[in-house]
Amino acid sequence: MRIQAPSKQKISIRILLTPNQYERFVNKCYSKGYVNIGPFVRDVILKKDMVFEAQFNDMYKILKRLERKVENIEEYVSKSQEGLLI
Repeated sequence: MRIQAPSKQKISIRILLTPNQYERFVNKCYSKGYVNIGPFVRDVILKKDMVFEAQFNDMYKILKRLERKVENIEEYVSKSQEGLLI
């Protein structure tokens, strides 16, 4: 399967919903203050993407801090084995 960027400025996406799902979807849309469904869907899709990206960045920062701590511990251990620490 190959995904290409559309040549149009706007594209339509069709989804299938049961009447019950559609009613819940519209109610959620209006309760969030949206007048139309389109902007709500765009915001939900992009917000989820940003949440994942933020969580990924947070995990990356934590891993970098842990990496620095491990390097410091390794340096300490190697110096103590060489007899440089009292």
